[in-house]
Amino acid sequence: MTSPTIPAAGLTTTAPAKVNATLVVGPTRAPDGRHDLVSVMQSLSLADTVTLRPRRDGDPPPPADDPHGDAVDCAGVDGDNLALRALRAFRDATGWDGPPMTVVIHKRIPVAAGMAGGSADAGATLRLAHAVRPADDATLARIAIGLGADVPHQLRPGLVLAEGAGERLTRLPGALPGAIVVLRAPFGLSTADVYRRTDALGATRDAHGLEAWRSRITGALGDGLPRELRVNDLQRAAIDLRPEIAEALDALRSVGGTTPMVSGSGPTTFAWFADDAAASHAAARLRDGGHDADVARPSSGVAPPTVVPTPPPR
Repeated sequence: MTSPTIPAAGLTTTAPAKVNATLVVGPTRAPDGRHDLVSVMQSLSLADTVTLRPRRDGDPPPPADDPHGDAVDCAGVDGDNLALRALRAFRDATGWDGPPMTVVIHKRIPVAAGMAGGSADAGATLRLAHAVRPADDATLARIAIGLGADVPHQLRPGLVLAEGAGERLTRLPGALPGAIVVLRAPFGLSTADVYRRTDALGATRDAHGLEAWRSRITGALGDGLPRELRVNDLQRAAIDLRPEIAEALDALRSVGGTTPMVSGSGPTTFAWFADDAAASHAAARLRDGGHDADVARPSSGVAPPTVVPTPPPR
């Protein structure tokens, strides 16, 4: 299908980080080896900016195996990029034959940190491509599922209850109350390594236990998810792999954070605070102690893609 005209400056959108306010991990599934899970995913104000625009002279070269001539420009992040794979999958699924494109990513979400930064960029890329060449919801969902467990949520960020391997989503109105402080770690963790260690430690639930947690969570979400339901079954494995994570959790606890947790597979940690003022005060104390701390607010979603403003002529 021939592409509509895309502005030379491109289209842009935000790609919000997420935290798992709850992450309960069950057994692996026979068809694909992924773990069943029940998770409450919450998008945050902490976000990358993703722009899709026609390629220009001076852009990074496309990968040698890219049949469309598309490339990604993401300073400080090398190697395979999920956003570029998302664009390639979108073209393959829809037949979009638009000109070679560059995906420009300005990172604010920590890399390999358990906050779905790569998935956020992939979801944003799909939204941008959809704005140029509309696709039906089923096609977008199928592409997202094929890219990874967090991408379906990042296709339409906000507050969701995720089941299956993350592909079955129940979207919930609004956002969880309060604000969070995020502690970035000076190292990364492989999601695959954390899941393997979780299995080795016997830290997953059986199917009956997973269903019991699902019932408890769905029954409590209307009250903003009580503390006792804010758990992360990957946390033990993440700490086992990188014991420094326990020190970060202690630091969050020391400044009054509620239910300090590992974010996803880690190594980023976070804790909840009553409001922005309390979170800002805690983050300042943590920074004074040498920690890389930031404040983020739960977000109910993102605005539609917009045209990148063109600078006025000089």
